[in-house]
Amino acid sequence: MGYNLNKSSDEDLVKTYIDGNPDAFAILVQRYQNRLYKLAYMMLGNESDAEDVVQDVMITVYQKLASYKSRASFFTWLYRITLNRCRDRLRRKKLVSLLFYHPNGADTEIEHADTRVSKIDNPIWDALHQSEINRIVEKYMLELNPVYRQIIILRDIEGLTYDEICKIMGLSMSAMKSKLFRARNQLRQKLMPFREELLYD
Repeated sequence: MGYNLNKSSDEDLVKTYIDGNPDAFAILVQRYQNRLYKLAYMMLGNESDAEDVVQDVMITVYQKLASYKSRASFFTWLYRITLNRCRDRLRRKKLVSLLFYHPNGADTEIEHADTRVSKIDNPIWDALHQSEINRIVEKYMLELNPVYRQIIILRDIEGLTYDEICKIMGLSMSAMKSKLFRARNQLRQKLMPFREELLYD
């Protein structure tokens, strides 16, 4: 049985798993975990972060496998999930760096700058603990005024343009920038006691 499963296509393994055979999922994990790790490592440049992403992806796949649609290949589906998880981590790092290293970012950031994070652009990425970023930032984001929380998510996590945010929130450009500045400042103040946990030399 194990030999036949190992020779099965991804789609057949998915169907077999949905039909009640957990061994099929184990084979999918074994088949792709190294490829996903290499992809995550190339995106993040950090072994621990890459391992965390792969673990998170596998948990997500386990939870959502029953809803998988074969319009795209199984690996393409995995690839997209992995890239999205990596981008989420990079956005969190971008937000923390913006708060601590560019406190006046609401006034000085370049509107059309590339929002992707790169260690070449800013080597401080090497010095960020992603697990701490997730735990601490998420906790204090929830303490913000809902409007402030929304504007930070739209700009600093989702990477929307100023124009897009104004349309979504029904704000003028000046009002949006003012709220973004205040939101970032409030979050930075909340995170300041944890600065050493978020960053290290």
